[in-house]
Amino acid sequence: NYEAYLLGSNVGLLSSYAIELMILYFFNTINSTTTSKDEIEALFETEFTIFFGFIKCISKVDFENHILTMFGLINKQEYIDKAKKDDTFLDHVYKELEKSSVITMDKIVSVKKIFHDLKDLDKVQNFNLSRRHIHLKHMNIIDPLFDGNNIG
Repeated sequence: NYEAYLLGSNVGLLSSYAIELMILYFFNTINSTTTSKDEIEALFETEFTIFFGFIKCISKVDFENHILTMFGLINKQEYIDKAKKDDTFLDHVYKELEKSSVITMDKIVSVKKIFHDLKDLDKVQNFNLSRRHIHLKHMNIIDPLFDGNNIG
C-alpha cells in the first residue's frame, strides 16, 4: 500500500535523485518564471513558501509533452524526432536552456568527464555510457551526468 508515499523507486515511485533534479530545475528556473525581485524575496521568506513555490512550479510541468532536465524543459516530440539521429542534440538544448539558468554546464561537464573515465561503469547491469538517448516513460527526467539515463 504505497499510495501515500512519494519516494520509493523500488516500487515504481520517484527516487530521491529524481526529486533532487526537480529541485535543481525549480531553482534554475526561478529567474525566468518570477517577474520581480520582490517576488523572489517573497518566495524565500520561509521554508514553507519555498516548498509551496516548488510544488506550484512542478505542478505546471506538462510531463505528457515535456521532458524535465535540471536546466529546463525539452519538448518530448522534438526529443523523439532529433535525439536518436543527433548525438549532440542534448548538448545544443542544454546550451540554450542554461542561458537563463543559475547553474551552468561547466561544472556538470567536468563531473561527467570523471564518470565517463570510469570504465567499470559499463559492467554494471543495464548501464550503458555510450547510449545518448533515454527510453521514454510516463514521467521523464534526464540525468545530467548520463544523458541516456531516464530517472523519472
